[in-house]
Amino acid sequence: MKIKGYILLLFGFVWVSGCSIASHGRLAEIHPHEVQRIVIGTSTKDDIVNLIGRPQQVIYKPSGTEVFVYRHGVEKVFGIPFLITWSRSGGSGQTLTVTFRDGVVVDYEYVTDERGLARYK
Repeated sequence: MKIKGYILLLFGFVWVSGCSIASHGRLAEIHPHEVQRIVIGTSTKDDIVNLIGRPQQVIYKPSGTEVFVYRHGVEKVFGIPFLITWSRSGGSGQTLTVTFRDGVVVDYEYVTDERGLARYK
C-alpha cells in the first residue's frame, strides 16, 4: 500500500507541474501599435515616456545623443516542482531603442525574437 501512495504522490507532482512563465525586464509588453506612433523628427522624449513609459536604461553618447532602452522578455520554464526544473525551452523577447538629439527622436529600432531572448544591436 505504501508504494501505491508514493506512486500517487509522484503522479500528483507531475500532474501539477508544467509551464511557468517568468517575465524579465519591463513589466508590460511593448506593443507594435505603440512603436508605429513614433515619428522621427517630431516625437519628443515626453511623447515617448507618455506613450511607452519610463525607459529601463538611458545611454548618453559622446555625440550628444541620448538613447532610451526598453526591454521585455518572457522565458518559459518547465519541470516538476521541488525536483527538476529546466528552462530555455522557448520564450520571446522585445527590445526598443529610441535615439534623441536635442529632445527629439532621430532614430529608433524595434526588435522581436520569438525563439528566445531579444537580439540587441
